[in-house]
Amino acid sequence: MSLTARITAVRGSFDLDVDLDVPSGHVLALLGPNGSGKSTVLGCLAGLITPASAEITVSGRALAGVPPHRRGIGLLSQDALLFPHLSAADNVAFAPRSTGAGRRAAR
Repeated sequence: MSLTARITAVRGSFDLDVDLDVPSGHVLALLGPNGSGKSTVLGCLAGLITPASAEITVSGRALAGVPPHRRGIGLLSQDALLFPHLSAADNVAFAPRSTGAGRRAAR
């Protein structure tokens, strides 16, 4: 799976301009100080943040206008956003179960 992203985002007084090209089989790590835009980049890739402009392709598939639930990109927030009434295994299985996977496949 390859990733190409050209993202321009404005959040308050913060301007973000990022170009990413990640070939298939490679790993990308976003590193930087607080407030540098790491979470904003991830939110744009997942479709949770609408950038001022963006060209995002994953394995040649353009994601412009594709809603978050159709992108096939998972994003785990740095904040604990688990369902307190579910076990750890059920929290992990929640996403695949919500898309129709059986219990065995979700685990």
